[in-house]
Amino acid sequence: MEIREALVDDYRKLHKLIGKIEGIVQHPTHFYKIMIRYFGNSIPVAIENGEFVGFLLGFVSQTDSDEFFIWQLGVDPAQRGKKIAKKIMEFTISIAKQKGCRRITATVETVNKPSQRFFESCGYQIVTNDSLGELIEEHGKLAVENYYGSGTNQIFYELKIDPTGK
Repeated sequence: MEIREALVDDYRKLHKLIGKIEGIVQHPTHFYKIMIRYFGNSIPVAIENGEFVGFLLGFVSQTDSDEFFIWQLGVDPAQRGKKIAKKIMEFTISIAKQKGCRRITATVETVNKPSQRFFESCGYQIVTNDSLGELIEEHGKLAVENYYGSGTNQIFYELKIDPTGK
């Protein structure tokens, strides 16, 4: 398996992969072309036998250069159990360090237990607080109610990193 940065010509393969993953919003094809064109060097993809099997959509915040934000992370359901997401996360951490980031952040829906377990297993801490919006508690975890305006409640995760490699 190869993990590399996405290339502009990868947008159709990325769109196809995302269509296979339940629970991840699949945007129109051109969205992925735009994202890869402008943020491809922070979008790792996992490829096996010429097929996309995993991806991460992320980018350095334009308002806080210390922050790398993870928007979506997914693995082809037929490829789960091979630690693909863990390998993509390791690649992402190296990208964030190269870009001088000091932390990686992500939001996870309160109903998405597998993603919560994954981020926590990677050392992410819950940093949800009242400066982000109206707090609620679900299943023992603080979340922001309807943070994105889509009716979902979000838990905020953060992993502190040292860009100097120490």
